[in-house]
Amino acid sequence: MKKALIAKERQLFSKFGIVHYPEVIVRCFDPYSLAPDRDKIYLHLKDATLKLTSEGEVTLLSLKRKIFISEDKAKIYIKGVSGKIPKIPFHSLEFSHIYDTKLEAELMHKPVITIPENIDAEGGIIPYNTSIIESLICDAIVKFTANQQGTENEIIDALTLPYPEGGGWYSRTPLLIQEIKHTLKLMVNRGSLDYDEQTQNYSYISKSSSTRIRR
Repeated sequence: MKKALIAKERQLFSKFGIVHYPEVIVRCFDPYSLAPDRDKIYLHLKDATLKLTSEGEVTLLSLKRKIFISEDKAKIYIKGVSGKIPKIPFHSLEFSHIYDTKLEAELMHKPVITIPENIDAEGGIIPYNTSIIESLICDAIVKFTANQQGTENEIIDALTLPYPEGGGWYSRTPLLIQEIKHTLKLMVNRGSLDYDEQTQNYSYISKSSSTRIRR
């Protein structure tokens, strides 16, 4: 069975350039950012299928699970540690198609021709050309935390719990929690949020003024 599986995978690779990895590290543009100059991030993918072309283009076809990881951690996985951590294959994706919802995929690939300055997503204000998850984190801190500051768990609750405890914008999953933690660190580094190590509170700093759009 194992020999037959290996032979089939070799056939798929030689004919279509399709390869399956139990684990693979990929570097790609941040799929949750709509900014023109998006940051590059590293993801640890499980049970991923990629298509490789002779021109060097790599396309992600499917995956079972993804985890955001830091650049330093990615380099350790890619190089491996003798006798401790085995090497994990690495690919760089020019374009990322890693989205958790159909809405996020459509916003990235099918932008509306006439776009309002702000979008009202079930009570959350999302300014044009900004990350959806970052905007909803800001709204969650402002609307559902005391004194516009809260811990990591309080922010996750504000994003996932139904109104009036939270906005109910996301379903609480392990993958979402990892993404929120990653995004909070990015926002602190960019100066969008302030983090107090003693209280472990994230606080809202500033946000451009906006007007709610009514239907």
